[in-house]
Amino acid sequence: MKTGFAAEPSYEPDYAEKRMAEFKEDPENMKIVQDFVDDVLRIAQMESEQKLKSQQGRGKSSRESKYSCLFFTNILFKA
Repeated sequence: MKTGFAAEPSYEPDYAEKRMAEFKEDPENMKIVQDFVDDVLRIAQMESEQKLKSQQGRGKSSRESKYSCLFFTNILFKA
């Protein structure tokens, strides 16, 4: 049954790839995604830094936790 929507779901194997390509062609969509990812990365960095400071403040000088926070932050911001 046709619903009249521009993008009706399909069971074709290439449907998802086609929809992703259409989405990526729209600069406005890509700007929205970029802003969202930037926000997520900014929040992740702040939380990572807060966790590191909290661990240092409690006297936990565990190398493993310190380096895991720094490693995580570095991975996120290499893009």
